[in-house]
Parts: sequence; structure tokens; C-alpha cells
Amino acid sequence: MAKTAKEDPDNMSFEVGSGHIYADLGYPDPEEMAAKAELVRVIRSTIEAVGPSQTSAAKLMGVDQPTLSKLLRGRVSNFTIDRLSGMLRGLGRSVTIHVGPIAAQMTDVSTNIEHGHVKVHTEELAVA
Repeated sequence: MAKTAKEDPDNMSFEVGSGHIYADLGYPDPEEMAAKAELVRVIRSTIEAVGPSQTSAAKLMGVDQPTLSKLLRGRVSNFTIDRLSGMLRGLGRSVTIHVGPIAAQMTDVSTNIEHGHVKVHTEELAVA
């Protein structure tokens, strides 16, 4: 009986990722998705560190509990980075937006500017 690829590790195929899961999955704006994911991660860790219930945290963030629950389960498509930043401010976190230099030399604005990127840098809360 011949072994299938599932049974024989030597015949398994795999693809090495780029290190950017959202780009690998083909999202149209992978850097925005990564930024949103990081903001949601910080929202979750802030709620866990501070300790309010989901209902109390939702009130502080200006949303209802079901909306917060969806967000914490990874449903970020209906949330903008601005809205997520506002939710973090509602939890008492500071949010700073940094605009960096243009990614490419500008000669013709309409054709020669490379797309920039979005990065989120976070500082964890010190839990007493």
C-alpha cells in the first residue's frame, strides 16, 4: 500500500511565509490589518490588566458589550484605526500617531510614490 503525503513527512509540501500573515493570506491592505490586530491585542491586554468586566470596559470604550465581544474575537473589518484608537483612549491609554518620511523619492506625485506603511508600537502596562 502506497503512503500518502499525509502519512509520509518526506512527501509533505509546505510554503514558507513572508513573516507577514495578512500579506500571505492576500488581504488588500495587510499592513492596516496588522495595525488593527495590534490595537485589538492592546485593548485585550489593557482590559485584562485593569480588570473591568467586558460590560464595564465596553461602556468606557463607547460601545456595547456585544460589539466589544465581536472585536475581541477578531472581527475588525468594521473598525477603523481611528475608532480603535478612541477605544484605547476610553480605557485610559495614550495613543500617538507618528508620520514618517515619504517611502520613495518624489518626482511625479501621481506615479512615483511608493505606498507607505502602517506600524503600531505599543508599551505594555505595568501590572502591580
